[in-house]
Amino acid sequence: MSLTMQRLLPTVVLPMVALAGLGAFLRKDKNEAQLRNVEDARPAAQLSPVARIEMLPGENTVRLHLHDVSCATCAPQPISEPNEHITGFTVTADGKHVLFVADAMRGQREGNYSLYRYDVSTHRRVELTPDETLDRDVPLLPRKQPDLAIYSARTQGEASTKVFAQSLSGRDKPKLVYVDPEPGELVEVSDDGTRGVFRRFIAPEQSVYIAVDLRKRES
Repeated sequence: MSLTMQRLLPTVVLPMVALAGLGAFLRKDKNEAQLRNVEDARPAAQLSPVARIEMLPGENTVRLHLHDVSCATCAPQPISEPNEHITGFTVTADGKHVLFVADAMRGQREGNYSLYRYDVSTHRRVELTPDETLDRDVPLLPRKQPDLAIYSARTQGEASTKVFAQSLSGRDKPKLVYVDPEPGELVEVSDDGTRGVFRRFIAPEQSVYIAVDLRKRES
């Protein structure tokens, strides 16, 4: 059986429902899910315990900056490089790391957006996905799996969407956990990272939500 078919068999198509409906689906058993509103855009800025992170426009790019909240007069610390284009970011629950997606080819090749980890205290950044060329989405972070990031991604020129589970340590390669034959994005994960909600784009301004099993890990 193909990997695609293995991933499609356990899925359940959800109707276009409100947030409460998605939450009720993922809370059917003992594993509770903390859901964000899937219709809300990811914020351009959010606050960690020690810093404020902002996406600011640059010259033909969008850059990521760190602001020290204890120093009102200090200049922002750039996280991304001048020619990198940032598509989004998130902050780990402990506020120690920023995860962001940036154009890994410095704008020279489309469709290659890599995942980076930035340490707020040391200002050190690590590329977590240096190998495969993919257009990656901002990762989702399961509440009970603090070292795990789960994200959707696409290969340029292909209609299908892949979902990967990635260790934040950077020591392990991403694990393929789901393949959908259509364009879409992962919009929610359960607290333990074993289940998710995938938004499949079927027409302009029309989507269906699919409950997917994320437990299988394949390199």
